[in-house]
Amino acid sequence: LKTLTELLPTHAQAQFFAGTIAEEAKDYKAARTYYNAYLKIAEGNSTYIKDAAWVRLGAVSMAQNRPEEAIEWFHRVKKGDLVVAAHVQEAQLLDYLGRADDACGVYRTISTKDKAQKATFLSGCAHALTRASRPLQALSTLEEAIDLLGKELKATPSILYEAGSLCVTLKNYKKAEKYLTQYTRLSPKDPQGFNSLGYMLLDNLGKTKKARPYIEKAMQLSQGKDSYIVDSMGWLLFK
Repeated sequence: LKTLTELLPTHAQAQFFAGTIAEEAKDYKAARTYYNAYLKIAEGNSTYIKDAAWVRLGAVSMAQNRPEEAIEWFHRVKKGDLVVAAHVQEAQLLDYLGRADDACGVYRTISTKDKAQKATFLSGCAHALTRASRPLQALSTLEEAIDLLGKELKATPSILYEAGSLCVTLKNYKKAEKYLTQYTRLSPKDPQGFNSLGYMLLDNLGKTKKARPYIEKAMQLSQGKDSYIVDSMGWLLFK
């Protein structure tokens, strides 16, 4: 790599290629040098796209456990094919650092015409708010995503499961039952949905008879191999 970049010191693609090789070899110091060399050559030259180097430098910063630095690199990407992925990475890092409002700000500003993708970003915001111990705001954000999707919920039913689970945490069992029931209808092969609904009805509301078919369905789908579902069945039989 050293020979290549010394022979072609002003060749942008050679520098970028050297950066990718160094990154794959986990020589992150060298990777930084090559990517920055590419950016220096690309400065003022519209022929070269800087976005790819910014994204790679963000990835290198992540590999070196430098999240704040990685955020700065990903934030530089403003357009093109890499912008969505870069800003999702930025938002996830902000969430990791406990900066929920900043994470939500990034998620909400990612431009997309795809409702399912937009709902996924709202779910990411809700996750950040949940981690920040703000479940009411998280639920409100998930309900925003549910309203956005409307009849297209079948494409992203997991949002219903997330909303139902948050409602259980908030002891809003009426809403929890509503969302978890919707989820089981849209994801009839997922045992976790039936188990969560059944266990909530059993343990939180004491509705043993109503809970039974859901827990039995969860047992059937999981073939008795899920310890949490087996535990629910044991509790049901005890009740």
